[in-house]
Amino acid sequence: MESAADAELRPLLRAELVRIADDDHLLVLVVHHLAGDGGSMAVLARELEACYRGLSGGAPAAFAAPAIQYADFARWQRARLTDAALDEQIAYWRRRLAGAAALELPTDLPRPAVQTYRGAAHPVALPAALVARLRALARAEDATLFMVVMAGFLALLHRYSGQRDLTVGTAVAGRDRAELEGVVGFCVNTIALRVEVSGRSSFRALVGDVRRAALDGFAHQDVPFERLVEALAPARDRSRSPLIQAMLVLRRAVALPRLAGGAATEVPIDTGALALDLQLSLSDDDHRLAGALA
Repeated sequence: MESAADAELRPLLRAELVRIADDDHLLVLVVHHLAGDGGSMAVLARELEACYRGLSGGAPAAFAAPAIQYADFARWQRARLTDAALDEQIAYWRRRLAGAAALELPTDLPRPAVQTYRGAAHPVALPAALVARLRALARAEDATLFMVVMAGFLALLHRYSGQRDLTVGTAVAGRDRAELEGVVGFCVNTIALRVEVSGRSSFRALVGDVRRAALDGFAHQDVPFERLVEALAPARDRSRSPLIQAMLVLRRAVALPRLAGGAATEVPIDTGALALDLQLSLSDDDHRLAGALA
């Protein structure tokens, strides 16, 4: 019989195994964002592999008790986000984002008066040779691969919008303690990076500008984005999201479970929904970058 605790968790985590053929199955795993983030998927994949290995060998997998629980992360966050700390960080973002303009991309159809959240995703893959060149550029400019890709994304937005003053969101993992590597829960936060883009500047100069904006943003990443929107109270426009309309997410690719006698592959899903005008999501597997532009 399902316990009360199981009933409460059921809407946050659901799983269904679909048998397609004797040697072909599809595992559908639905995780509410309140219950997990990208870092959580890596933990779930490792534990799924351990369970499969144990059960296929005739014995259930044994897991050591985690060093901490998600509740510990929540307590750390509350302790760190004192009024004084929040005020200092909010003051930074108030200065940084003052007067930032909304992104105006050319569209085939008029923007609806009220944001619909309808969208679609187009697969994107950067080949290994190109990614190797991007990494080399990052090393030469004392930057990260994320900073180089963000510079490219900003250059693309500048070309299509004609705007020089651009603000793009990105996700920060929020797992700044080693103990959090094995925790399943929502630790991620969104920050807004504002960069001046000029067609007369070199791309290397743009990478440097992104590097400075990113390092400053990462140093002030603790304010929950919803709290930041509330504090800054931008003029509301029901046709678009507040503060940011485009986002770049670059994360480590999740290592898929290794199954004895079989192989696991990831099946991308287009949900048909998007909270922003444009989002580029990429996964880094050390060789290529792959994901979707939605």
